[in-house]
Formats: sequence, C-alpha cells, structure tokens
Amino acid sequence: MLRSRTLVFGCFLCVLTFCNGSLTSTHAQTNQPAPTAQTNYDKTLQQLVAEVRELRLAVQRATFSHTRIQMLIERLRLHQSTIDGVGRQLDLVRAQLADLRNAKPQIGQPHHFGYWEKIFCMLMITNQEV
Repeated sequence: MLRSRTLVFGCFLCVLTFCNGSLTSTHAQTNQPAPTAQTNYDKTLQQLVAEVRELRLAVQRATFSHTRIQMLIERLRLHQSTIDGVGRQLDLVRAQLADLRNAKPQIGQPHHFGYWEKIFCMLMITNQEV
C-alpha cells in the first residue's frame, strides 16, 4: 500500500507540475504577447507610413528645386535677350560710325555726292534732247 500511495502521490505531483507549467506559460503569453501576424502587420504598416512621409518630403524638395531651376533658366533667358538686343544696337552704331567715317572724306572733297548727282541729271537731260 505504501507503494501505491507513493505512486499515486508521484503521479499527482507530475500532473500538478505539468498543469502549473502550462498555466505559467499561458500566463506569460498573455502578459507578453509573442510576435503574431497582427503585430508584424502593424510594424510593417508603420514602416510603410514612415517611408511614405520620407518620399513626400523628397518630392517636395525636388519640386522646390525644380521650381528654382526653372526660375533661374527664365532669368538667364531674359538676360540673354537683353544682351542680344544690346549687341544688335552696338552693331548698328558701329555700322553708322563706319558710314560716317567713310562719308567724312567725301564731304571734304570738292566733288561730293551732290556734285555727281547734278552731273548725272545733266547727262540724262542731254541724252533725252538728242
């Protein structure tokens, strides 16, 4: 009988230890949940939201930079058109100056353009009379 009591008591202790261990592990699981599909989903979602925010900031920076570059390009075009206009005016003034320099010696000579024009007109008149 002593043996049967010892055997029953030993079995009882084993069952009690097994139940206590499973309760402890169940209790530990409820206090600190193991990473489940839901927590992995939440982490992934948070990472995606952070990535979207970073991408939004990058797009805003790129848009701002693009706008500044476009403004600089238009400003350069405006300056270039101003420079081209001034260059054309400079060419006209140079051409006028060259014409004046060429005309100055003719004005000093006794037979300038008006003289030759009168001679040409007289020749035309005499040719018509003949």
